[in-house]
Amino acid sequence: MKKILDKLKRSSIHFIVWSVFIIYETLIVGLIFDIFENPVTYLFHYIVIIVFFYGFSDLGLPWSFRKNLQAFWRLPLIILLSLAAYVFFHYVTNLLLIYINVITVRRPYLLDQQFILKNIYRGIYFMFFSIGYFVFKKTQVEKREKEQLKKLHLHNIIKQQKTEQELVRSHNSMLKAQIAPHFLFNTLDFIYHTMEHNVQLASDAVIHLSRIMRFAIDSDHMGEVIPLGAEIKHVETLFSLYQLRNTKTLIRLNYSPEIVSLPFIPLVLLTLAENMIKHGEFSDPQQQAVVNFLYKNDTLTITTRNMQTKNINIHSGKSGLDNIKKRLEYKYGTQVSLKYSVLNDVFILILIVPGIKRNHLSDDTNAPDIPALNISNLT
Repeated sequence: MKKILDKLKRSSIHFIVWSVFIIYETLIVGLIFDIFENPVTYLFHYIVIIVFFYGFSDLGLPWSFRKNLQAFWRLPLIILLSLAAYVFFHYVTNLLLIYINVITVRRPYLLDQQFILKNIYRGIYFMFFSIGYFVFKKTQVEKREKEQLKKLHLHNIIKQQKTEQELVRSHNSMLKAQIAPHFLFNTLDFIYHTMEHNVQLASDAVIHLSRIMRFAIDSDHMGEVIPLGAEIKHVETLFSLYQLRNTKTLIRLNYSPEIVSLPFIPLVLLTLAENMIKHGEFSDPQQQAVVNFLYKNDTLTITTRNMQTKNINIHSGKSGLDNIKKRLEYKYGTQVSLKYSVLNDVFILILIVPGIKRNHLSDDTNAPDIPALNISNLT
């Protein structure tokens, strides 16, 4: 329907332009030379002119410039044939008008030199208009094709971006799936050793572990980000669980109130905490393990510091840390920095994540709250 309306619109424009031109030319010639012909004469001759105009622009010129027919003689040939046809059909038209007594002549009507030159001049005149129309139409077609190609290109870019986003989400879920089982196995090991000392506390630990695992499993349904404070609660519980096994263990988290409401992707802190516990040594009271949070200029810096277990390779936890960095890069870009090193048996990790904006998130989430673990009766 739209194509039909567009075609009708173009046809109406052509009709208006030709009507204005015919009226203008007829009046100008009539007023200057004081010659006004029979309206039928004008009608027949302008029909020949209009057919010549569109025939030359829509058939002759396209045939001359066909890409698979690169012959230099085609354009001169079509010009000569078109002019010859223009002269011939005007002559035939006059003969027809004479035959039906619209035009009256006193002597035989011949195809003389004067008639031929006059109509060749007239034909060249309309031929230039036809060439201009051909160039204009070709330019518009090329413009529309470029716009269509541009739209198609943008559509492909958008489609590619959506595909990449889906791949990123799938990859992100895969990385989180790699984190959760590793965390589970290590925490169950903590509970196993706790049961040897205190069954009641081990039972409490199982309840807390189930809540932590629910948090890990449900992280896909919490959105891309959650309040940082929600995961800090679970990290504090994880450290408390570890203290059930080793009462000398003391790990401190230092953060300001503004940190709690920052939006952050889940399971990053849990992985860092699990990595500290897996490879850390907490028997030296002079070397307290610390997790520091700093937020400044839309950049979050997390620093962990703990004694490292003897004979542990610094790269033994590299897989989990690499997963963290990949997940953060998917969300925050390649400016994310994660560096770690060992200095005098102290493992130091520095994670810098730029581009974290404050929002109205609070530490109230659909993740379950974890009450403080009672460890007063540890033996």
